[in-house]
Amino acid sequence: MTVGTPAQGHLWPGKPVCNTRSVNTISTATGADAVRAELFADLSIEVGHLGALDERLEADFTVEDRGFAQLGAITDDYDRAVISDQIDASVGSTATNLLEARLHQRDIEERTGDDGIGFPTEETAKERTLQGVKTERDITGWGRGLCSALDCLAACAIGVLRIPISIRKASFSPLVKLSELMVKGTAAQQQSWTGLVAIIETHRSDYPTGWFDWLSGVRHLNIHRARQINVLLQRTKDDDQEALIFVAEDPTTVDEVTKTMARFDLHLRQRPQLSDMQDLIEAPKATDIWIAEPAQNTLAGVFLTTNQLVEEIAGFLLDQWVAIGDNSTDFPVPADKWKPDRNIPAGFEGVTGVASSFKPAKGQLHTHPALAKRLALAEELATTQGSRRPGAHKP
Repeated sequence: MTVGTPAQGHLWPGKPVCNTRSVNTISTATGADAVRAELFADLSIEVGHLGALDERLEADFTVEDRGFAQLGAITDDYDRAVISDQIDASVGSTATNLLEARLHQRDIEERTGDDGIGFPTEETAKERTLQGVKTERDITGWGRGLCSALDCLAACAIGVLRIPISIRKASFSPLVKLSELMVKGTAAQQQSWTGLVAIIETHRSDYPTGWFDWLSGVRHLNIHRARQINVLLQRTKDDDQEALIFVAEDPTTVDEVTKTMARFDLHLRQRPQLSDMQDLIEAPKATDIWIAEPAQNTLAGVFLTTNQLVEEIAGFLLDQWVAIGDNSTDFPVPADKWKPDRNIPAGFEGVTGVASSFKPAKGQLHTHPALAKRLALAEELATTQGSRRPGAHKP
């Protein structure tokens, strides 16, 4: 991912937590980077700070250092390489998840259109059902993408700020409760962690009210629980809109024409954490069940709010990464919490039963420079760190 133009204004923390110095990034832009940057711009996804963080981490990741020199306190080369890769790769995955969420949102918008959803007919019933399933899929993908973006960024935050939490099992939820871990940090860490918590709390309490918990509820509902019933509400006519008046002798004709003219919008539920039955019982009135605005407005607004949170955290983490450096006194590396599990499971060999006889064609591997470093490091460690590779050195 290449660096874009950082958003200005409120996205930077008002006061840096650590003393900072200027950052000289090394450009590794490729044709794919340029295309990817253009795609983010076309879809109005802000990745200026996220891209700068990604570029800095990629520049600092080297084969010679077995990943990051900052993590030199991790003396095992295998562990340092794996942990460094987890921290670095999580930033690019954050951006990818934002991209996927935005694409799901756009698909919903295109399916609804400016004209809204028409009344189903006998001829369109099957297609309407299929469109409904696709919309459910995209709502699920949208919520999953945004929450996964936050989880991936959390993995990077844990590594940058030396938080004693597993990187491999990282999620955003522990960062929300990071104040509970303050006693385990040094004075410098507590100051840094407090800065991160302040950013999160500012965005969580910002408009639209309750967006963070609602987003978490949407993701949990659609991935782990029975789906809630979607609500389609007919659009109302504004006072200044003209009404079509027609005369017909057959009253049923009036009904059919009225249904043909009617347009509907999808509305999301206010409380995704509740089952349908409990929501229907508890709602004081019917209108308290759904969000008044059309779903496309809700999805776009929550995406923007999440994107802003991601960008400010990314800018903060870049600032901290540079300032902390290899300061292992004030920011000790919790190597025991981050240690990779070396109990490697057997790989799935597919369903045809011929995986073991597959022989790829010989040739060159064309890849991004950042991935090339990882492949080179992995190849070296595979023969020196007791991996399962035949002939590897056994420690």
